[in-house]
Amino acid sequence: MSVKELNQDEALAAGVKLWILPSTQFSDWTKQLDWPLNLQISKAAAHPVPKLSADLMTILQKHDMDFSYEEPEKKNLVIATQGLLPTDMIVIVTGETWESWSKSAVKVWQDLGKPTARFFLPGFARWEKVKGSWPASANLESVQIVSTEGVA
Repeated sequence: MSVKELNQDEALAAGVKLWILPSTQFSDWTKQLDWPLNLQISKAAAHPVPKLSADLMTILQKHDMDFSYEEPEKKNLVIATQGLLPTDMIVIVTGETWESWSKSAVKVWQDLGKPTARFFLPGFARWEKVKGSWPASANLESVQIVSTEGVA
């Protein structure tokens, strides 16, 4: 695996096309980047899930119509960042465990055609401890890792 681990000073430098970050609750890096992105990340996280109106529910019950509504699953947030940050795009990947976050992050990277990428690890993961469990499906070339340690 050809992975370069970056320190805090190198983390926000140019050099890759894609930055992959965890949600704000798991990353101080993501919180810092939300400001130059005009708070797009926090606004998207706070966006309410659409619900059926009370009137529609009343009509459905009145006519004995059975309707089940499943909340849509939380999607990853993709933001074009040209001119705002030194990368072409960032993706905010959801996941509350190392296994779910790393699999989602690698899948996003693969789905985007495996561009040069920088993965900002969630606060619950330290690279020294998790590098052995990085998803085997990831053929990591031209990838950089940024740990959460030392974020200002």
